Amino acid sequence: MIDSKKLIYLPGWAKVFIVAAFGLCLLAAVYVSLAFVGVPDHSDWILLSLSLAQLAATALVLSLILIFGEREANLTFLISKTHNLLLKNLPKTLGQIKDSHGQELTVSVSAINNIFGANYRLENSNIRTKMWIGFNVDRIIVAYYLKTNEPVDTLKDIFKYTFGGAESVGYKINYEPATIKGTGEQVLSIWCTWPGMQNHNDISNELLNSPDKKLFIIQDIAMMTQSFIRTAERNAVDIFTDADPAPL
Repeated sequence: MIDSKKLIYLPGWAKVFIVAAFGLCLLAAVYVSLAFVGVPDHSDWILLSLSLAQLAATALVLSLILIFGEREANLTFLISKTHNLLLKNLPKTLGQIKDSHGQELTVSVSAINNIFGANYRLENSNIRTKMWIGFNVDRIIVAYYLKTNEPVDTLKDIFKYTFGGAESVGYKINYEPATIKGTGEQVLSIWCTWPGMQNHNDISNELLNSPDKKLFIIQDIAMMTQSFIRTAERNAVDIFTDADPAPL
């Protein structure tokens, strides 16, 4: 596979095998060439083995460059990958969410806004909600809004399993009451950030360039959102606001 940082993305054993194979071919060709030096009527063998040695040497150099060579990720390419993740990958995965009745939700997504994020609206006949998700290379932000007058501590207790589980994989959760400018709507913003620190190890490196890490985080966001929706249904919490969630 081609990767934006590594030109060839292969498992370690495959890299070693390819380099070793070309290296052995080179050594064998050189050995044959030297073995026939001075032997009458074997000049054709010497020419053939030298040609093979040249080909093996060229292949070895190219394989080393392609397999182990690195280049800087193109900025435009990274932006394109971010937009693709936000506008295509995430909506598709969020569309697999089911409410507490087992029904899937329709997902609509906005254009990119607030620099590196997008708004999502999830709804069916039972429930509807909005969220904002931002991807800043290796930092992820998920924002939910609640329309409620309940104390923050009460809501923390209601959603303790939803966001407690998120914290166990590295999320930092913040709760902030706010009044929406212009409408006066009272909301509670639940702000989830994923710096990817777990047991003092940074697990968010190369997020945009790693298919398995991207799959993990978008599926994890979907699972957290499904838990958020089902918990709200069970506890009759209004999770649909007039305002679109966004960084405050």
